[in-house]
Amino acid sequence: MKTILSSLFVLCLLLAACVPIPLPVAAPVAAPATTGEVAAAPAPMADLTGEFELVQLIVDFPAGTWTPAHTHGGMLLVTVLSGEQTVRDEQGVEKVYKAGESFVERPGEYLEIGNAGQDLVTVSAAALLPKGANLSTTKEGINTDNAPPGPTTVYKTNLMVTEPLGEFELVQLIVDFPSGTWTPAHTHGGELLVTVLNGEQTVRDEQGGEKVYKAGESFTEYPGEYLEIGNAGQDLVTVSALALLPKGATLSTTKEGISTDNAPPGPTTLYQARLSATSK
Repeated sequence: MKTILSSLFVLCLLLAACVPIPLPVAAPVAAPATTGEVAAAPAPMADLTGEFELVQLIVDFPAGTWTPAHTHGGMLLVTVLSGEQTVRDEQGVEKVYKAGESFVERPGEYLEIGNAGQDLVTVSAAALLPKGANLSTTKEGINTDNAPPGPTTVYKTNLMVTEPLGEFELVQLIVDFPSGTWTPAHTHGGELLVTVLNGEQTVRDEQGGEKVYKAGESFTEYPGEYLEIGNAGQDLVTVSALALLPKGATLSTTKEGISTDNAPPGPTTLYQARLSATSK
């Protein structure tokens, strides 16, 4: 009997040795955060006839702030600068856009846009507005030449366009200039409307003349005009630039002839978004 029990005991040990012992499972490792330029999602082409206005809005949405259901008189390209923006369509479907992400608002499309979080949301919105069109209209038919009610418009600037551009792109750039940062002398392939969001931006022309623009102030860069743009102060300068770039044109070209489809070298491009359009 003892011999049988001993044999069974040995057999059990051998079987146990053959059973694989489960190894501890490592916790999933989060993917590293991405930084840099974020392009807008593909969008239909904005079709403009005759004169139009390029309108730039910097808008704050404090926690819990929402617009009513509204539409716009032209296409809007919106980039989230901070926080998380919630967009609710007419069917009640919501989509959230984080800092650096972009979306398009189309005429005739009624949206509610707001801040469902706790942190301040700030957006940069660029509108291609046909001459005579209202910027915003609520579903109840209330028109305004401003952003829809609810959020706070921090800055508003505009540029009138009287000549047809043919096919072009609206390029939206959010750019940082750390202290002491300058671009080389450069020009652009189309007109740029630049609004200073914080700090003081210095613009130096070809004759060495300088002009300083403070937060909330705007200036325009014209094709063929070579400028050096920089930060002569101690505080960070951030700008939102809108370019009307004809088809095939390069965004930036230095005086030495070096071309790029980005901002000129020197500053840091945080975000870039593009919207195709045609003007006839």
